Amino acid sequence: MNRRHNQHYQNTHRRLIQTMLDIIDASENARAQVTVRQVCERTGINRSTFYAHFMDIPDMFEQTEAILSAQLRECYPEELAVFSFVPFLSHIRTHRKFYRASVEHRIFLQPKEDMNMIAERFLLPAYERQNGSIPQEDRPFCRSSICFSVYGIVRLWIEDDCRRPVEEIEQIIQKCLPIDFPTDKPIPEK
Repeated sequence: MNRRHNQHYQNTHRRLIQTMLDIIDASENARAQVTVRQVCERTGINRSTFYAHFMDIPDMFEQTEAILSAQLRECYPEELAVFSFVPFLSHIRTHRKFYRASVEHRIFLQPKEDMNMIAERFLLPAYERQNGSIPQEDRPFCRSSICFSVYGIVRLWIEDDCRRPVEEIEQIIQKCLPIDFPTDKPIPEK
């Protein structure tokens, strides 16, 4: 039986990730540094077990971020009528200690699946309705520009411990992107 599909393996994997999140949440220091030793001691496992699950701490952060991103994507159903950054920003605020630590661990440097999904499903189509079609070969550049703009703002917000209200950050993002955001009407079909 493949050990990654083994219930014991999966339980241990979840425990390791939860332990890392607990270490981050318990840290008084906003610049929490997570070590393999801390995770192993608090979980009660040896280092070889840790390395059976993760290559290193950055890999652990990336896998955790993938789990959190999957949770975030559930906030954006296919039939969403009016787009808002509020679910995205609320998710970041809820998990701000994790994202702050990932900034410190240099993991939070590029847009991941969540922001790419938002750009492809909502922002690029809104941009195209306003400015005309984007040639297929230019789409990756436009998506990248939008994603990095949003992530630059969110990163500054994270570094400030998400002090400003979610709605205020959403307004800043909307002002910075070259897209008219409908606030009270559904996003029209292309």
